[in-house]
Amino acid sequence: GDVHRRQRSLINPTFRVKHIAAMLPIFLDLAADFADAWDELIESAAPAPPPGSRAARGMDIAIDREASKVTLDIIGRAGFAYEFNAVRNQSSPLYDAFTTVLGYNTLSVSRILTELVPFAKRLPVSSRVRYDASRKLIQDLVDGIILARQEELRAADASAKENDGGPIDLLSILIRANEESEEKISIDEVKAQVMTFLAAGHETTSVALSWTLHFLSKDQALQDRLRAELTAAFAPTTSARRPEVSYAALHAARLLDAVCKETLRLVAPVPMTTRHAAEDDVVDGVPVPRGTRLFICPGVAHRLVSIWGEDAEEYVPDRWLDGRAATATAGVEGFDEVATAPSTAPGQTATKPFGAYMPFLLGP
Repeated sequence: GDVHRRQRSLINPTFRVKHIAAMLPIFLDLAADFADAWDELIESAAPAPPPGSRAARGMDIAIDREASKVTLDIIGRAGFAYEFNAVRNQSSPLYDAFTTVLGYNTLSVSRILTELVPFAKRLPVSSRVRYDASRKLIQDLVDGIILARQEELRAADASAKENDGGPIDLLSILIRANEESEEKISIDEVKAQVMTFLAAGHETTSVALSWTLHFLSKDQALQDRLRAELTAAFAPTTSARRPEVSYAALHAARLLDAVCKETLRLVAPVPMTTRHAAEDDVVDGVPVPRGTRLFICPGVAHRLVSIWGEDAEEYVPDRWLDGRAATATAGVEGFDEVATAPSTAPGQTATKPFGAYMPFLLGP
């Protein structure tokens, strides 16, 4: 409705290409910190190989947990100019709070009970108590971040722009856009959007990263191809761990683009979501009364043989390079732009944020 339209009109500009491109150094820097932390962990905790062995020092690492830490650090710095330091702080209360909240929101007996019996939320069940405490910790943090950012922006030079030394984090951009808009959103709506940024920019990204690393670990040839493409895209610097790369060059990395898309297709970070019918409607001949709760399952649509072919259950990034994906999704609402959007060559200006594959996150 009108509320959703007003919120979208303010939030969409925060994801303009110029803003995302300006954050690229943040992503690269924190990715390098992430790799350094792994090296230090392996060096300090992994057992040394036997004398005379040519094997490298190694150990088992819980990729899902570690990926969740780096994506929390990234959304903290890029989203709110806030340092969570989850990668370096192995006992972060904030990270534990996020883990509790996100874990509670997964399908469980207690979650089903509170959905079916609303008053069950008031029962002192241990999982609910931990959830409430963790959610309050996060909300208090969000309140503090918003207040601090508002004060900083008021104190800043009114003429400062994002590319002239002003803050470029998503929250600052959102606050400024809201102040300049004729249709402002309330402070409670800003808080809700920040919570959404934290969830959408943290856990879903870590899930996608974990699965991408998993698929790459099973295909050495694909690893080699992707490494060669990225090595060519990165400019040489004095630090191999912290190279430089332009947004246009990264956007033009077609195999990387295909790998990201195929991961999001095969393992949707949000495999199911819900919507409520605002009015009476008919979907594929089935009457849908107003107020009906609808379950939308991208995880099913992304694996349909009728759309993707006989290899729908297989991880095949090349389908995005040889035209098969474009052919498979032709006419399927929500997939057309993703399947056919060309990569931007170096020197050209990108028209949409690299990696913005919302149809795969939430379905068509």
